[in-house]
Amino acid sequence: LGARERRVLASLLQSEVNLVATTCVGAAAKCLLNHRGGGGLSFDLCVIDEAAMALEASCWLPILKARRLVLAGDHQQLPPTVKSEEAARRGLGRTLFERLLERHQSSVCRMLSVQYRMHETISQWASQAMYGGKLQAHETVLLLK
Repeated sequence: LGARERRVLASLLQSEVNLVATTCVGAAAKCLLNHRGGGGLSFDLCVIDEAAMALEASCWLPILKARRLVLAGDHQQLPPTVKSEEAARRGLGRTLFERLLERHQSSVCRMLSVQYRMHETISQWASQAMYGGKLQAHETVLLLK
């Protein structure tokens, strides 16, 4: 971080902030780790969006600072990007999201069955191909031409 960014972040952290948004790796920034005399910040809840694409190692950085965790993502879509074939072979391409699904299955997973982005024709294909026909288009996208 540059000097200005460090000053702004320090000012925010001295106030009573209710929310800190960062990337998984950004959660290990020195300014967050050194906050409160080196004890760092702790959080009631950590939400990791696109968790099905996030490398497990990077997820642990914010997870270790929180009492509760929500992983949001879609394991039917793109996997994490791992450029090293050896790293992928050794398991780096496997996500925490995948491991939790394999171990606990439906007890930790909820499918959101209504989508708001795709044209209905495209969403029907995705619904049949990847979601067993369970994905429905919201009425707002039914009007798209």
